[in-house]
Amino acid sequence: LRWKYKKKEMIPPSVFIPIAEETGQIREIGAWVLKEACKQNKKWQDMGYKKIPVSVNVSEIQMEDTDFPDMIIETLHESELLPKYLHIEVTESCVIKSLEKAIELQRIIRNMGIEIYLADFGTGYSSLNNLQLLPISTVKIDKSFIDQILRRDEKSLILEEIISIAHKLKMNVIAEGVEEEQQMEYLKSKSCDYIQGYYYSKPLLKEEMEKLLQTEERVNLV
Repeated sequence: LRWKYKKKEMIPPSVFIPIAEETGQIREIGAWVLKEACKQNKKWQDMGYKKIPVSVNVSEIQMEDTDFPDMIIETLHESELLPKYLHIEVTESCVIKSLEKAIELQRIIRNMGIEIYLADFGTGYSSLNNLQLLPISTVKIDKSFIDQILRRDEKSLILEEIISIAHKLKMNVIAEGVEEEQQMEYLKSKSCDYIQGYYYSKPLLKEEMEKLLQTEERVNLV
């Protein structure tokens, strides 16, 4: 998500999302993003592209709304997107502020058939033991760990431990912010399931994403 300001400047979410959360506008923004993401994914499916999930970040304020699950159901109904093609991302800091409430809400969402990702893991204060309590399918390791893994310091040891424990709990692991081939090779050697970052691609506009999907279809045909 980017804010195009006065048709020139592109303002990143790290700048305007905190303001939107402070003013409460994140509810409207978050609802719009969820609807657009589901609608666009269904459109790509109808166009014949490979069916893949779309992952949507959810704010702490959205998670606090008791009608949030109802909004998800309504959005899926309107877009006609199957629940298995929607993934919800919540941050570690969002979860640890109210663990019991977060667990209850996440279970409701998981029961809909929607997978939940725990993003930015390693930036908060939750313990690895909390992972077994959360009804999540995937842990996303924060970029701050990835930036330092080639130094072979304590962060790389913690990273290995996170991957090991997540796998024992039958969870997938995604490394965020991967930018270099060496990082990718290191993560591969440690059995990290997926990577996300500029190594593969920068954020894309809809039209650019469609070109990528077209390329994927041609590769699959070959």
